[in-house]
Amino acid sequence: MFKLKFNRLSRNWLVLLILSTTLWMQGCFWEDDDPAPLPNQDASGIYTGTAQLGGTGYNDLKGIIHNNRLMIFSITAHVLYDGTINSISSDNFTASVNVYVNGLLDAQSPVEVTGKVMSASHFNVTFANTGTGKVSGSFELTYDSVYERVATLDRVSTYLVDNWDGVLKGSTDISSSGIGFGNDSTFSFSTDGIEICQTISPGATVTFASQVNVYLLSAFDIEEVINCPYLNPKTGYTGMATVVDNDLGTDRGLWLAYTNGSSSFFSVASR
Repeated sequence: MFKLKFNRLSRNWLVLLILSTTLWMQGCFWEDDDPAPLPNQDASGIYTGTAQLGGTGYNDLKGIIHNNRLMIFSITAHVLYDGTINSISSDNFTASVNVYVNGLLDAQSPVEVTGKVMSASHFNVTFANTGTGKVSGSFELTYDSVYERVATLDRVSTYLVDNWDGVLKGSTDISSSGIGFGNDSTFSFSTDGIEICQTISPGATVTFASQVNVYLLSAFDIEEVINCPYLNPKTGYTGMATVVDNDLGTDRGLWLAYTNGSSSFFSVASR
């Protein structure tokens, strides 16, 4: 019978070969204790949070992010950020943002921002160091599961029920009891009960985002009735809205924002 014999040196080389092969094979796979790569996260959601803008803190940020468009605003800061998420890699994102301060586009716009996002968790933004005022700083937003409710006409409609009532934040603050969504899926508004401003009939067409709590407003124009405090142009507005809970109850709050590249308008309304 043929027998293969190894001397001590041969046995040592064999052991080294087996160990090297084992280590090489382990390197081709993830160790059980090593985290797998984080997949690209989804920023879509309804958010609330805080900000440091130009050295001042704010705690009333509200945001709608859908289909890579973000609209984030603060009533007390009178600022709205409207932009596009350009890329998400793992939990890092970049975006290009127009900043509207007191209802008008800031001359520093558009600006690039970066940040961290975790699906259905948080969305944190940092501005480049070159900005000033409300085009500088950072904000931290927390996801609200109200985003997962389905947008329907019944939830937003003002047909045969009360209009949405709130302050319209534009280049001038205007009290409004005339924010309306018709049973024909159109959006319109009038202000102060004497129609200082109103959307040109029939206003925007409202599209319901699929299976989530976002209402998309198609392009519409604003016409002046009596001293409408929106600077020209008053055309080409688009935006988003969502129906949320508030102190009055379930689905009793409305967040609304729209811009046209020159002017902005947003509101936190109720009924």
